[in-house]
Amino acid sequence: MNKYFTISLFLLIFTFTFITSCTSTSTGITKDTTVGSRIGQLAITQAMDSAFGQLNFFMFKDKKVFTDVVYLGQDTNNDFYNAYIGNKIFLAGGRPVMDLSNADMQLKLLIKVGGIDENNTNFIIFSRDYVTAQFDAVATISHVKTGELLKSQSIFGEATVKRSGV
Repeated sequence: MNKYFTISLFLLIFTFTFITSCTSTSTGITKDTTVGSRIGQLAITQAMDSAFGQLNFFMFKDKKVFTDVVYLGQDTNNDFYNAYIGNKIFLAGGRPVMDLSNADMQLKLLIKVGGIDENNTNFIIFSRDYVTAQFDAVATISHVKTGELLKSQSIFGEATVKRSGV
C-alpha cells in the first residue's frame, strides 16, 4: 500500500507541475488613439530618445523654432510628436512657435517609421513577452528668412521593453 501511495503522490506532484508550467500569464493589451498601450508608449519614447539623441538641439538656443511633422502613418500621432520635439527645443534653450512667420528656424521632420510591435511567444515553460518600438526619421533644419539649409540628418532609434507581470 505504501508503494501505491508513493507512486500516486509522485504522479500528483508531476501532473500539478506539468499543468502549472504550461500556463501563461499575459497582460491585457488595450489601445488608445495616440501611441498605444502604456508599455508601447514607454517603448516608443525610449526609441525616440535614442533617435533624437543623435540630433544637436543646442543649435536652437535663443531661436524661435517652427516644427512641421509629416508622418507616413496615422496623423493622430502628430500632436504627440510635435509636443515631444517642442519639449526638446525648449530644454535646449529655444522657443517653439506655432506660426512660421514668427520663426527664426524651421525643423521639418519626415517620420518614415514610428511604430510598435507587441510580441508574445509562449513555449510551455519558456516565454517571451515584450514590446519593440522603432523610430526612423529625417530631420531637416533651415533658416526661415533666407531659406538656407542648415542641416539634414537621418535619425534612428529602437527600443525593446519586457512586459512586466509575466
